[in-house]
Amino acid sequence: MVRTLIFASMMLLALTSLALEPEAEVPLSSAKPLAMMGKLEPLIGTWALTRKITEDGGQTWQDSTVSKIQVRARQNGMLLEEAAVGEDDSVFHVVVLLSYDQYQFVFRQAAIEDYWGLMDVSEGTIEDDVLIMDNLESKTFYPMDNGRLRALRIRVELTTPSRTSYIDESYDRGHTWAPLFELHYRLIN
Repeated sequence: MVRTLIFASMMLLALTSLALEPEAEVPLSSAKPLAMMGKLEPLIGTWALTRKITEDGGQTWQDSTVSKIQVRARQNGMLLEEAAVGEDDSVFHVVVLLSYDQYQFVFRQAAIEDYWGLMDVSEGTIEDDVLIMDNLESKTFYPMDNGRLRALRIRVELTTPSRTSYIDESYDRGHTWAPLFELHYRLIN
């Protein structure tokens, strides 16, 4: 009985000292990007993704396959990674890496797909709980069959348990935009 009381007292003391220890300090160089990445926390989780595509500027839409997507924090919270989990019938899959550049004051995204093998780099900011990015600065445009170059703008809602991302296309370097994709995310866990 005495042993049990001594052990219980030692465990209580150890747990109390753990609870009283201050949280690890964030290096000054990490504070701003970590704070900005914190605004993207609603994106973290496992999602059911349904894609819609339009080829006529949003007049008609075709549904695509449902994919299971996981978004997770990496690099001590300095990076979000989005990738498909498991198999599906999608024509292509995209891995997305997203971080905050504290010197240029922009979020930067690299999206790498497995169909054309292109890496698209977009930059942007948060406006009214929507992350808006485009690839106009990086000029990572998609060459289309007709010889034109397609720029992309991405608008990501920062909401949960469901959200939509909109991808628009431009053939005049961002002077006008037309709908291309709607990505509907439903949180699984």
